[in-house]
Amino acid sequence: MWDMHRKLVPETVPPHRVVAEFRISGASRGKHRYWLVLDAGAADLCLVAPGFEVDLIVEADMRTLVAYWLEKVEISDAIRSGEIRLTGRRDLVRNFPTWFRRCGVAAM
Repeated sequence: MWDMHRKLVPETVPPHRVVAEFRISGASRGKHRYWLVLDAGAADLCLVAPGFEVDLIVEADMRTLVAYWLEKVEISDAIRSGEIRLTGRRDLVRNFPTWFRRCGVAAM
């Protein structure tokens, strides 16, 4: 999650505050929920609920999220198969895949 936070593409996120809650199954206890607070191109990663309304919920298994991040699976395929579930405003769901520069390990 820290890497995703660091690789945010500021120009792809809405100009107003957006809170994305990540619910990760298969993660160890205490590391299965994170909140990414995006505001004016900046991002904060929170380990506890930040106290703002959640705009987007991202649900995924740890393996799927890592495979996406390492470019071993495309997010569109993971969404279509139900391995990644996005719930929230339509514009946020549609644009979520553009928010990050992925790791790029698969290209090495």
